[in-house]
Amino acid sequence: LLLGYSQVSPTHEPDDPGPRTHEPGMQEAMRTARQPTWLLYLNPVLGVVGVVLGSGLVTGRRRGNES
Repeated sequence: LLLGYSQVSPTHEPDDPGPRTHEPGMQEAMRTARQPTWLLYLNPVLGVVGVVLGSGLVTGRRRGNES
C-alpha cells in the first residue's frame, strides 16, 4: 500500500483549455489521456484487497489439506 501511494504524486494540472475544436484521432487521444485522480488513489487499495482475499483462499486451501 505504501509503495502504491508513493507512486501517486500530486502533479500540477494545467488550466483547462476549454472545449475541443476538433475530434482527436486515436493516437492523439491516447497520448493526451489522463486518469481521474480518485482512480490513482483507489488502485493501491484495490491491490491490497486483492492480495488479502487471495491469501485467504490459499490459506483456506492449506488448512483443508492438513485435516
